Amino acid sequence: PQGFLKVLDNKTIAFADFRGNQQYLSVGNLVSTDRSAIIMVDYANQRRLKLLAHARVVLATDEPQLLARLSEPSYPARVERGFILSTAVHAASALTMASTGLWPETPSPSR
Repeated sequence: PQGFLKVLDNKTIAFADFRGNQQYLSVGNLVSTDRSAIIMVDYANQRRLKLLAHARVVLATDEPQLLARLSEPSYPARVERGFILSTAVHAASALTMASTGLWPETPSPSR
């Protein structure tokens, strides 16, 4: 759903994994390394933002208050787990810059 990515603090973003997503590949990949990247693409404006982070999985049974923050009231599926991403950059600033078009353009490779 729109707005699924939540800023928890200056360097932490998170999102919910909803029941029925069947995205167990993501969880399995984190067993071998916590390094991750999230790539956000604005196709209409031909912009992208890639955030490198260290990720951890939080189960609904372990931290229900945190997962409640990740839920979407307008989305009927139940949150099963959350992905918490710790970044080296100020997460809120990066997301704001990306959404307002202030992020520097990344040159496209020549073909």
